[in-house]
Amino acid sequence: MTTSSLFLHPSRVGTAHVASLLICIGAIVNMPGVFATAVIGSMTPSSSDRWPPQLFVADLLLSSAFLTAGFFWVKTPDMTPKRLAWLLSAFSSFITASLSMSALYQLFAQSWVIENVLFADDRLSRFTATFFIAFLILDLALGMRYYPSQIHLLSGWVHHCFYLGVLAWALHSHFSLGFCLFLPLEIPTFILAVGSIYPQRRSDWLFGMTFLITRICYHLWLFVLVREIKDPRLPVWVVIAVTFCLHIYWFGLWWKSYRRKYLLGKGGKKEGAMDGKGVAAAAGEQGNEDGGRKSKKE
Repeated sequence: MTTSSLFLHPSRVGTAHVASLLICIGAIVNMPGVFATAVIGSMTPSSSDRWPPQLFVADLLLSSAFLTAGFFWVKTPDMTPKRLAWLLSAFSSFITASLSMSALYQLFAQSWVIENVLFADDRLSRFTATFFIAFLILDLALGMRYYPSQIHLLSGWVHHCFYLGVLAWALHSHFSLGFCLFLPLEIPTFILAVGSIYPQRRSDWLFGMTFLITRICYHLWLFVLVREIKDPRLPVWVVIAVTFCLHIYWFGLWWKSYRRKYLLGKGGKKEGAMDGKGVAAAAGEQGNEDGGRKSKKE
């Protein structure tokens, strides 16, 4: 794919222009506060008066416009449904993982006392959570139109609706900053998404290492911090423990698949090549041989 064909394809001009206009409108209304929080990095008191509903609507419109523009800008007629199914995931995982660094910095600023961050919110974390909501909705909406075979009941509808509920609760209860602490776990999702969209850029080793660092080591560290919290509002550590065990299981499946393919590679196959089932399991997919549709569990 050439650069000119990517940015000047006539079938994408109208959609891109409309979406870009919406992005500009949303940026004028909304983004100064978002970037101010990113630079200052300070938490604000949890107050429903500070976060009016129209701010959520502005965030949702801006996020939806960006994701929609990105999807149609990169989408090409020759892309298979499987590749199309990863476009929104690539944008979402990159953006949310990047924005989550602000929450991690605030945890550092609080001397790693996670209770001061877990049950709090700020402007940037609320925008990030709303961005994730926009992704979940668009993934189902565009998926029904452009890649219906990749949207499964459990890993699509059930998973997305569950996280929509979690995010709605986090925003309503002002826990969005705590949610963002777990978004670095989206880094391996981005690696996998890029490799699925552009197979020539696929790196199973890089996916496995980022999975180990984020979904095993980092996840375990957060579990240790959260386990010390005595706050009775929610047994967060139970959810973290369950998902951690699930990640251990997925990583074990990935390692078995990677090791098997590595040994076969010495006999002539490409080193590091991995079957769709192994990657699918490590990413939380319904593991069918062609990769199916992933479940981005955190």
